[in-house]
Amino acid sequence: MSRLLELARSTWTGVVLLVTLFIYSSLGSALPAIRQLRFFEMTEYEWFNCWAFYLLVALLVINMTLSTFSGMRFDRLRAGTWLTHGGIFILVAGCWYYYGTKLDGGAPVIRRRVVIQIPGHEP
Repeated sequence: MSRLLELARSTWTGVVLLVTLFIYSSLGSALPAIRQLRFFEMTEYEWFNCWAFYLLVALLVINMTLSTFSGMRFDRLRAGTWLTHGGIFILVAGCWYYYGTKLDGGAPVIRRRVVIQIPGHEP
């Protein structure tokens, strides 16, 4: 159990998770041909709402939580690290909330005046 906890809070585990998350995100957004392969057949929305993406983000948050609260003292020397980890926590929580409540195409467009023209009839 001790080795598993040490692996879960390791800095290198966090680096590997960040690199994996970067590669996953890059493949999904920059190379649409990858996510449209027969094996995946996903839209960009489906790619980033897949269990694999959620798992990577959750593992990263668990890793940072464990490494921050069990491995670092809160002092002036480590304030930058605490702020950086806190910023990433806020970023993940904000994205999770935003994309969890987002409605695509749900914004009403209000027009002051609409003119409909049919050939042979008045507008």
